[in-house]
Amino acid sequence: MSDIYELDLVQSLGGQELHNILYYQNPLSDLPGFGTNLEALCEQFTQTVLEEPWVGAVSSEVKFIEIRGRVYGGEGLELYNTFPIIYPLSLEGTRPAEYFAQAAYVNMRASFDPQTFLASLVAPRRGYICVGGLAELDVTAGRLAGSDSDWLSPLTIRGKFRNLGVVLGQNLTAGLSVYWPVRVKTILAGAITGVAQVQSFVPSPIIRWRASRKPEA
Repeated sequence: MSDIYELDLVQSLGGQELHNILYYQNPLSDLPGFGTNLEALCEQFTQTVLEEPWVGAVSSEVKFIEIRGRVYGGEGLELYNTFPIIYPLSLEGTRPAEYFAQAAYVNMRASFDPQTFLASLVAPRRGYICVGGLAELDVTAGRLAGSDSDWLSPLTIRGKFRNLGVVLGQNLTAGLSVYWPVRVKTILAGAITGVAQVQSFVPSPIIRWRASRKPEA
């Protein structure tokens, strides 16, 4: 099976670490010349996903610290590198306001490709990511500020989160390799047991609250 690449995006907010774990798959990883350069993937992820869509949706008090990259491969999709590569970042959010609350986040639920979803052994459990660090001005009465019509405007906070979800569902290209966004069922004894390709991530307007600081919490 094609290799799976795990990107652990580490952020800092009010002295606490926040994590988001993203997964990508290289369908040609077994062919000569198409192997993965994790640093190149991290660079492309930073340029495509972080530098505009992500930083544009969160408070200026969110600091993007680093990406920790790992590879799962072989027939059993086992972990190749116990110690992750570290790709340093020096980015911060651009919403001009203090953050709303450390524990508040927007739930971004994955929309899966039907064929790969049905082909996975078991439906991926972590079919969502939690984007924290909301600016205070972007939250109104427990919801993202604005109305349903604002999802289509790139200038509103709802439009910014919608755009982030679209970009997170797009393939990334680094060198000769193309990487599909995927979600995994679970990691059991250092191996991935189910994979499905993502088409997009759909944000919820309802603000939710983290119970912990664990990745994907």
